[in-house]
Amino acid sequence: DAIQRAGLRATGMARITAPSQADEVARSHRDAGVEATTLHLGTSFESEAEADQLVAAVLEAAARHGHAMYIETHRATLTQDIWRTLQLVDRFPDMRFNADLSHWYAGHELTYGGEFAERAARLEPVLSRTRFMHARIANSGAIQVRAGEAGPATGHFRWLWNRCFRGFLAGARPGDYLSFNAELLPARIGEGADAM
Repeated sequence: DAIQRAGLRATGMARITAPSQADEVARSHRDAGVEATTLHLGTSFESEAEADQLVAAVLEAAARHGHAMYIETHRATLTQDIWRTLQLVDRFPDMRFNADLSHWYAGHELTYGGEFAERAARLEPVLSRTRFMHARIANSGAIQVRAGEAGPATGHFRWLWNRCFRGFLAGARPGDYLSFNAELLPARIGEGADAM
């Protein structure tokens, strides 16, 4: 409420681990006046059938409530694996994403063997469906580094983000927008005994 009273547009974030949760998230976020919601979907341990149920539930809830919900590319979720995510896009071409590409850049080591261009090109089905972005830069060993850090990562992220922008422009419908959000993690994250 404070964000909206200040004249800013609010976006939401939620974690959905069961299909039954999707409808409530879409409804409650829409009713709260949230512009769109980014989702950590699943836990990464789902079978293909369970994955399909989760994605279908999100797409159905978003359509039912007229609320944009973007599945985030994030470790420890359904989309932590690039290959699996691309297979989901084949089965559910209406999926739309929050591209937090730092997870894939580091986790899948997109620079491995000097093959960034070849590996990144295979991401096109996700990049072209991106409507929300968590803009942070990784390298092959860390999920987040300083934006000005020496090395190829900054240029690689510029290329990836550019592809997301182009994909948005090619596929956007009236009223669509692309949310580009700097995401800067604190030095200490987590809670209790799990804090790092």
